[in-house]
Amino acid sequence: MTADQYKTAGISPDSGVQTAPWWRLPAACVMAGLMTACGAFVCMVLYFQFSVYVSDFAASVILTPPMLLLFLGWGAWLGDRLVQKSPTPMLFMARLALALSAFAALAFLWTMPIKALYPVIGKIGWAFPGGAALAGALAIALAAAPSAMMTGAVLPASAALLERGRPQSSLLSGVWLAGAAVGLALGFGLNLALTGPGLWIPAVFLVMTAMGANNLARMSPLSEPAPQEIRLLDRHGLLLLAAGSCLSIVGWSLIRMMQPLSALPYPAGLTALCCLLLGAAGGCILFRLRNSQGAAGAAAPLGIMGFWLALVWAAGDKIAILSDALGLIKSQGMPYYYAMQTVVTGLAVFVPGIAAGYLACGLQSIGKAAASPVQEGKAAACLAMGAGLGLLIAFGLSSSGVSTLSVFRGVGFAAILFAGVLSVILLTGNRKPVSFVLILALGLTSLMMFRLPGPSTVWTQHDPLNEIAALQNQDFNSILNNMRTVRRQVKWEAHSPKGATAIKAGDGLELLENGAARVNVRWDASRDVMAGLVPAALHRNPKSALILGLGAGVTPGWLVKERGIQEILVAEQNPYSLEMARLCGPANLNVLENSKVQVQTAEFAPVLRFEKRRYDLIVQKGQAAPLASNPGLYTAEFFQLAARRLAPGGVFNLSVSIRGMDPIALQSIYGALGEAFTHVHTFRPQPDVLFLVCSKEAVSFNEDALRARLAAEPYTSAMTAVWGTSGLEGLFSRYLAGPGFSRMLSGMAIWHGITSRDDQPQAYAIMAGAQGRIDPKSVIGMQDAEEREHYRKPFFARGNVDLHRIKMQQAEMFVLADSPDLSPDLFSPNLEPIVRACQSFQQENYLSFLSQWKALDIKPESPLEIAMNAHALAIEGHEKALDLCSEMDGQWPDASHIIRAEFYWKTGQKEQALGSLEKAFSGMSTHPWTWPVAVQWGLDLAKELAREDANAAARILAVAAHPFCLMQAEEQRLETRLAAAQVVGFEEALAAVGAFGPNHPWTREYLKQRLIAYRAAKDPRTPRALADMQAYLSNDLLEFSDALVYD
Repeated sequence: MTADQYKTAGISPDSGVQTAPWWRLPAACVMAGLMTACGAFVCMVLYFQFSVYVSDFAASVILTPPMLLLFLGWGAWLGDRLVQKSPTPMLFMARLALALSAFAALAFLWTMPIKALYPVIGKIGWAFPGGAALAGALAIALAAAPSAMMTGAVLPASAALLERGRPQSSLLSGVWLAGAAVGLALGFGLNLALTGPGLWIPAVFLVMTAMGANNLARMSPLSEPAPQEIRLLDRHGLLLLAAGSCLSIVGWSLIRMMQPLSALPYPAGLTALCCLLLGAAGGCILFRLRNSQGAAGAAAPLGIMGFWLALVWAAGDKIAILSDALGLIKSQGMPYYYAMQTVVTGLAVFVPGIAAGYLACGLQSIGKAAASPVQEGKAAACLAMGAGLGLLIAFGLSSSGVSTLSVFRGVGFAAILFAGVLSVILLTGNRKPVSFVLILALGLTSLMMFRLPGPSTVWTQHDPLNEIAALQNQDFNSILNNMRTVRRQVKWEAHSPKGATAIKAGDGLELLENGAARVNVRWDASRDVMAGLVPAALHRNPKSALILGLGAGVTPGWLVKERGIQEILVAEQNPYSLEMARLCGPANLNVLENSKVQVQTAEFAPVLRFEKRRYDLIVQKGQAAPLASNPGLYTAEFFQLAARRLAPGGVFNLSVSIRGMDPIALQSIYGALGEAFTHVHTFRPQPDVLFLVCSKEAVSFNEDALRARLAAEPYTSAMTAVWGTSGLEGLFSRYLAGPGFSRMLSGMAIWHGITSRDDQPQAYAIMAGAQGRIDPKSVIGMQDAEEREHYRKPFFARGNVDLHRIKMQQAEMFVLADSPDLSPDLFSPNLEPIVRACQSFQQENYLSFLSQWKALDIKPESPLEIAMNAHALAIEGHEKALDLCSEMDGQWPDASHIIRAEFYWKTGQKEQALGSLEKAFSGMSTHPWTWPVAVQWGLDLAKELAREDANAAARILAVAAHPFCLMQAEEQRLETRLAAAQVVGFEEALAAVGAFGPNHPWTREYLKQRLIAYRAAKDPRTPRALADMQAYLSNDLLEFSDALVYD
């Protein structure tokens, strides 16, 4: 350099040290933050679009971030090497911004070859377990790799603009991390708010940044001192690599811990990630302000991090209650609700984020007086690569079955341990006992808090929307009882990278995934049993089937009994569903032991994309708010994959739960199906579920053939057991709308641009879980709309179908499901008498029901109609109830015995009533399909009989001492057992009280009976029972009977 150049640059030729003009620091900080935000925005948009394209959303969420972090670190290291060779770092930054903007503008052209390569990658990955998920994550990472690498190069490029020295370097690190957080939030928010926002927004900002940096470079052509040769993994690099790994595990465990507090887990996780980065930015800036270095800069943040993790652990389930309480503001609008969730989840990770940034700067400064600016790239590379490795470690731990809670606790212990080691080093080296004492006190306090029970299944199986809805009219005792109920009913739990899976036994076995109910083997029987049999009945000769979703195994278990079926492939995304299927053997006919059924753990989209076979039937089982849970499985492209996998004449059945779904989301599904299938028939197996039965060719509704098929097994047994009906009329009592109606909805979706596609499902994912919550009873109006528009019905062909019986059974479906949504204004006027009769039955106004049914002049035919009339007659003490029970014995035997018992009890024949109840309860121990409403009748009657006679109570206790098949009415059975035991004796009462376990009910009645039983038996636990009863009464109004507490 010439003397003039040194003078212009503000550098003395002899000193080799430059002085920074006033504009360099703010310019570097502003450009670093803006470029990082724009680069993160580009990565986020590509990440979302590609993750939905590969339809492997859950796996991409887990596996892609580590890969992107590795690319980010590689870009930081490469940028560090390049900027050292550049005589004008400002001009280098301008070119970097321009290159990043060019990639943003041309990203679509870049992703096209990746999309073309994905089938090849996926086909290779399909050869081994988990390979398809890895292939999807690799494709996403490759698509966003250029943006991630250039974003990583921003930090060393901007660091070269600053004078050498630690304070400025840590300040720039803070701005860089803050920019990444802003970019992530901006990319996610705009991708939801706009329909396919494109990448023009960051491209424009980056071009403006490039122009500004270029002009500044021309105004002041700075040159840097001679570059220093730096190895990536020297002693400090290894420290930073380890720090990045540890910090990423901390962040991962905290984010996963916070996910149960959100109705939409992934947005909550992203919020936590942004807050973690913002906290790290604050930690870097705080390090600059405090001028800390060495062990002092590492021990303190580790101690604070361990203490904060211990504090969250000690708070445990109370944070879930806090989140629900804040969620009560939902009544003022969902944006406020999500804002409160952001506060809860963000605060939890913000403090560890501060500690993380402080720790990274402290480790970088160990052993040296000041950090060279060109080492910023090395530091960023080591931290990013370490974070990627840490996420892979966390993924491996969770894949091995280790729970998030265990990882969380282990990370907390590790932070405390390392803080203690560094504090000892600090004490021996610098002789600062004050810091040692403070860190020691934090560590001991943290260890004491980690000894507390910590979060339980109340946390891991937390469903915010349901909990908040139940919280609005509850007091403290009710909240505490709900928490105990969750802990008591969860019988089995396992953990995976996707979250926590549990099996709950409350009223039938229920499979939970992260708190959301996926399937209840009893209450979802109408859907699961018939999900495969309905399309099979409409197919001419089904031989093979593909079922997407195992659940309880009921769908493949009944479908394989169809005489033509030769093979069934079941794809299940959650491997722990196999445990649920094993426990539900009586309901699924031991499907896992059937040689015709093959169960494979795999994502749905790769199965459709890479499997070569074609199937006569494809069944996709849905769950609540499907667009929110996995939007990529409800897009036009996914349905087109399913259509290509169908054999000629094949039928595709999509099961959709409409409870909690926005109407727009449902319309978008019809639009997506319309692009893949010509014919879509809509069935309604139960009030809150739809079957969308699709085919490319028109389905033939031959009445004679259908009657013959439905009269055979397994159709007769299945329809009788779960629908309470049979035959052709029974099948079409669940028919809702024909292809004409679906074409109308599909056309409306296309017209309004709301068809769900791979590149734009996110907005509808939010709609699905937000404000709508469609009223299921309004869906039945679709059939009336179809009649008004004169759409063709399939059973109009020959007119040999009893349409009036079909309409009657549509109304009776609400009685079968014990649904309160039945209303006369949803049916045509000529059906008002049967609707009124069904309402009278639901309201237990049996005299009105009998008179209204008699006015109909219709003989009860289906098992449900017979049971309704028999029950009403039995309650009124009419002997005709016994004749109807005889008709029902071969179809619903347990319900028949319960109704007989009601008649005998009503007519004063207690011995016969007890005998019938014993037969019913004995049958329920092996029969999985007893009508739930009848089960409740039987248990209520058992309590009445037990209270009147000690002998009767002993007999009731004998049959109620063991669980019913599939844990039907388990909570009510335990209550019945307790009621009978109180009459028999105190030893039996003690056993019945203990049957509830340590998480016993927190109700007035139970606590009172528990105290009575303990006092009668002079049990040493009596003082504890007394304290619990008094604690309950302190939060409730006293009753006269509560005086026994103070005896």
